[in-house]
Amino acid sequence: MLASRHEGPTELEVGYTIGRPFWGEGYATEAAGAARDFALERLGAHRLIALIIRGNDASENVARKLGFAYEREVLFGSRDAQLFALET
Repeated sequence: MLASRHEGPTELEVGYTIGRPFWGEGYATEAAGAARDFALERLGAHRLIALIIRGNDASENVARKLGFAYEREVLFGSRDAQLFALET
C-alpha cells in the first residue's frame, strides 16, 4: 500500500507487482487481498484505490475480485490508467 498521487487527491492505494513466472497462480489476489484487509481493519481506512494501467486485464480482474469498482479514467504519470475504488 502506498499513498498514490495521480491527477486527483492523494489516496491510499493497494498495489501489486508479481514476477511473470508466477502469473496466474493467485498470488496477486492473495497479496492484494491481505493489503486491502490490513488497510480496512488495522488502519481504519474507508476508501482504497487501485490504479491500473489501461489494458492490464489481469490486474483489473484482481481488483474486481477484491470488491473494487471502476470509477474513472486517470493519467498516472504519462500513462493512461483506470482508477478503481473500494469504499466501506
